[in-house]
Amino acid sequence: MRQLWDVDELDLFPTPLPSRAAARPLRRVPGRHVALPRRGAWESRYVRRLLIGDLLVGLGAGALAFEVRFGQTVTSYNRVYLLLSLLLPALLVGMLALHHTYERRFLYVGAEEYQRVIRSGLSLIAAAAIVSYAFDLPTARFYVLVALPVATAGTLAVRFAARKQLHRARERGSACAA
Repeated sequence: MRQLWDVDELDLFPTPLPSRAAARPLRRVPGRHVALPRRGAWESRYVRRLLIGDLLVGLGAGALAFEVRFGQTVTSYNRVYLLLSLLLPALLVGMLALHHTYERRFLYVGAEEYQRVIRSGLSLIAAAAIVSYAFDLPTARFYVLVALPVATAGTLAVRFAARKQLHRARERGSACAA
């Protein structure tokens, strides 16, 4: 049988050729890419609105859970839960940030943003359960089962409303200045 190529001639590790883009130096062309700073500004406003909305949702969920579980009276027993209610916004935003929900590549379009919010809510519930079990804390399960799912659902609602507002702004032609 005749061999079509010689094994010694076969280049198994070819060196990459320099691309055209690598050969040309980068230079700024006057008048081009003017919209980039404006786009960055609306993106920053959008992320800031989400952050403020998430903080308010966390505060509202903590207040609701405290009210439903303990009422309006603060005793020595439920003082810890009052502190937990005040810490819930920071914990919620921290868990959302840990799951990259504020990164621009996951915002504005697609279901990935919502999946990450749900994942971070479930992680927050799991973390509360693990910490409570590991340190043998007498955690009021009803408080946790109200506060954390309400915070997750509220965060989803805030993000849905923000996205709809962004879509309406795009339809009006005001780009993303909403």
